[in-house]
Amino acid sequence: MNRPRDLRGFTLVELMVTVGIVAVLAGLAYPSYRDQITRVRRGEMQSELMSLAEYLERKHAETGCYNAGPDNDCTTAADAGAPSLRTNFPFYTVTVISIQPTTYLLRARPTGAQAGDGDLYIDQAQRRWWDENNNNRIDDAGENDWRRG
Repeated sequence: MNRPRDLRGFTLVELMVTVGIVAVLAGLAYPSYRDQITRVRRGEMQSELMSLAEYLERKHAETGCYNAGPDNDCTTAADAGAPSLRTNFPFYTVTVISIQPTTYLLRARPTGAQAGDGDLYIDQAQRRWWDENNNNRIDDAGENDWRRG
């Protein structure tokens, strides 16, 4: 018995073509999605580094030095201020590279899914570096800010 053409449904070929088109579109969209997620995480870490720098600036305004100890004594060891900084973030590890009475340098190193994105740095003068090529040098051309080169 012949059915009317509008009640037959999809053929296997039509279904396979549709699945193929969806797979191609997903294959094209996924790298862009991953890149966007990486950028968002980097932006969040840049914001956190700015917050840490603001904390150190407040400490400097209150005590006259960045490395003041618990009793606000500026003659304590060079790294006395480091333990009070939050250093555990989901996709970055923040390290106090150097902290002295008048200077500091903070580094955020990407970990986990963010690994390989390049270290972020900030210092007491609010200078920012992004080691985009992962060579552990912040004096390369184009790496003296947090924008993509």
